[in-house]
Amino acid sequence: MTNHEDYVMISDKQKGLEQVIHEMFPNVAHRNCVQHIYCNFKKAMKKLKDVDEPAHKWLIDHADARDKPIITMLELVRSKIMERIQKRYVAMSRKLGIVCIKIKKILEKVVADSVGYTIIWNGKHGFEVKAHAEQYTVDVAKNWCSCGSWQLSGIPCSHSIPCLLHLRKFAIVIVKECYRKDTFLNIYSNVINPLNGMSLWDKDNAFPLQPPPHVKLAGSDIV
Repeated sequence: MTNHEDYVMISDKQKGLEQVIHEMFPNVAHRNCVQHIYCNFKKAMKKLKDVDEPAHKWLIDHADARDKPIITMLELVRSKIMERIQKRYVAMSRKLGIVCIKIKKILEKVVADSVGYTIIWNGKHGFEVKAHAEQYTVDVAKNWCSCGSWQLSGIPCSHSIPCLLHLRKFAIVIVKECYRKDTFLNIYSNVINPLNGMSLWDKDNAFPLQPPPHVKLAGSDIV
């Protein structure tokens, strides 16, 4: 056998072959048997069900493309993703404000929770915040609070709100960039381009794949 790029090797559950094929036949493509991939996928789905049964049920219920031939399935998945990206981009572009809707609602709750808090300013970036029976320290220059919420989420916590207001800063402007509307639109601006139907696809000059010869087993009624 020659080391030619036209060859494809298919193996089933032979992990050691991957390195051997790469070393001995670097130009030959190595693929896994579909049955091997299916078994691994089935195990992963079982683990998912054990961890999160509602998520597993959602995946099972949304199986429009799962029973289709491979090309038809991929085309259906592509068209669904294409439509999903377009819908999300249009929906967000129509929203007002500089942050996403869910983040705006979180900020509204954070502001409401901060009512009644008192602060002591150190004259620079530090604040001592008395939140009813608790006390926290806030550094607005570092987007930091001793409660840890601001650092973990990237969204100003309730303890930081009176500090920001004292400095005439707005929490909605200080949230992490990943929560901003312009970031969302930038992500979903990478659209999937439309494709022609199969009748207009380029013809491949390679040797066409043929099904294996059918052999009638002795004593079998199946033709």
